[in-house]
Amino acid sequence: MLIRPSLRRSTISRLSKSLAIFVLLWTLFDTISVQRAISKEASRESRPLGHERVFIASLHWTDEKVLRSHWISAVLDVAQALGRNNVFVSVYESGSLDDTKGALRELHSELAKAEIPGRVLLDETTRNDVTNEEPAETGWIQMPKDKWYMQM
Repeated sequence: MLIRPSLRRSTISRLSKSLAIFVLLWTLFDTISVQRAISKEASRESRPLGHERVFIASLHWTDEKVLRSHWISAVLDVAQALGRNNVFVSVYESGSLDDTKGALRELHSELAKAEIPGRVLLDETTRNDVTNEEPAETGWIQMPKDKWYMQM
């Protein structure tokens, strides 16, 4: 028995349409499920911070613009939201070419005013100082450690 080509095409066409409708319905169902899960998660209240402590650490080099425009205020906001007893801020700056040191001195001052514990290390050594000195005996560059940090 031979199947007519037109009957075969119509069967394939119906199967294709059925498959397309199934995929469309599945995608719609999946999208709604994901959206509900996201809404449910977003409506949940965040868990209060228990006895956990948060350590905020950063390294800066020639970052004055970012520090002054966003970073300092964001760190202060996060530290205050977490609570000054739950956070410690540690910042290191090395040989910046702009006024990153000045911006970090302001951060240090703001942390002290808010009584947020932290430490700001300002290295007065420049990149040229480090790259032009003779290598140390151990192969590591030895950095001076006297009076180049502020601690709260």
